[in-house]
Amino acid sequence: MTAAAAAEFHSNRLDLDPDCDGGSLAVVRADAAVNPKRSTISYWYAQWREAHLGKRHGEGMWAVLERKVAAYTAAGARVSVIHEPFTVAILTPIMQRAHQMSSAGDIAFVDSTASCDADNHVITFVMVTSPYGAVPAGVVITGGQTQQEYTAGFTELDRLLDHEGFGGQGHPNVFITDDSAAERAALDAVWPTAVQRLCHFHVMQAVWRWLWDAKHGVLKDERKPLMQGFRRVLYATTEVEAEALYEDLLQSAEDYENFQSYVQALWERRQSWCMTWRNIASMRGNHTNNYAEVTVRLFKDNILTRCKAYNAVAIIDFIVAVMENFYRNRLQHFANGRITMHLLLMEKLLAACKYITGKSDIEVMTSEEVTVYRVPSEADRQLMYEVDAVLGICSCPSGMAGRCCKHQIAVYKWYNESLPNVPPVTDAARYAAARLALGDEAPSVCVLLCAVSCYVNSWCSSIYVWHRNYCAFV
Repeated sequence: MTAAAAAEFHSNRLDLDPDCDGGSLAVVRADAAVNPKRSTISYWYAQWREAHLGKRHGEGMWAVLERKVAAYTAAGARVSVIHEPFTVAILTPIMQRAHQMSSAGDIAFVDSTASCDADNHVITFVMVTSPYGAVPAGVVITGGQTQQEYTAGFTELDRLLDHEGFGGQGHPNVFITDDSAAERAALDAVWPTAVQRLCHFHVMQAVWRWLWDAKHGVLKDERKPLMQGFRRVLYATTEVEAEALYEDLLQSAEDYENFQSYVQALWERRQSWCMTWRNIASMRGNHTNNYAEVTVRLFKDNILTRCKAYNAVAIIDFIVAVMENFYRNRLQHFANGRITMHLLLMEKLLAACKYITGKSDIEVMTSEEVTVYRVPSEADRQLMYEVDAVLGICSCPSGMAGRCCKHQIAVYKWYNESLPNVPPVTDAARYAAARLALGDEAPSVCVLLCAVSCYVNSWCSSIYVWHRNYCAFV
């Protein structure tokens, strides 16, 4: 809260005081001992700020920061601070528990933002997926966006994790980022075994901006067809299809050699953006960096309230305290049955697979390694899609990259298979969210679910009864 906000808040409290009405309120407002002047409040605020946050720059700030590291540790956070190059790595309690989830080893999203404090330090968020959405798994603050600074920050984050983060395997299977060469090179240096993929939105945005740049000389009427041609290449599902569409795009752009050169340069990196090379179960159907982009927006809107922090110490305070409370509350909303989107998604998928009327519609193929379920297509019953319940993938276009599809839900419904990507509508999923939010302070499973069950049954009885009945009879 700024000095101006504090003054306004205090003035509003005086207005609400039942002992101050009419003439007495006017007297109270004029009394500087009760209602201090703005200049007095600003002076007090400056004194408090220097005592708790230090100077805006330099040694005064460093002295306070080093003193506060012990307080952060006492609060359960892990904070590493390096003077040169300026690097801060942060793991709050929720971030530490996020790394213990099995899904943390699947995919991670990385994005950076700046202009959040007086020195424009760069704040980089590392997010991992959970059944409840993206959860922060680490924050790195650096002085700039060079490869050296990113590498120092990610190295410190890995050290705080004892090289055993991301579900215990030390690295995620996949990173999704925008096309920052320095950031991608740093990720490759610290976690070389992780596969890197580009965000589809940023790739297409870059192509669209290139086409609209006047210096490239592309006629206005031809920009959209060229963009659509590139989009078809991006969403090609087989190598043969991708190569054919790429040749078609080059042919349609024969009047623009500069665009052909631009696309050829992108084609050399096609494995990082083309759908053909994205049939990775760990991706769970995620092809954009939206989770990280939303995290940046939430950080600026809800944590910083669209204001710049005083210095780096203030930024760390916001992350360790305010951001931690924000995500704790969000996770508790899910644990308390206040989030409806997963129940609605399950209802939608159930409606989509209602053409499967029993176990007899699904073929089961069992081998020594794995059990595969063959589920017929709704449009063509002769076309069978194969579902691997262990990996949570399906051979249909929707489920190839690990997204939950109606064929997987049919297997879940009739064979009660615990697929890893089924919408979290069970009691166990809600309790796991409470454990992620509160750790050992979470109430017992009986206490939590008894408190939640009345609310859940009041509005989503159809989903709840469906799940209870099918789990009972299968």
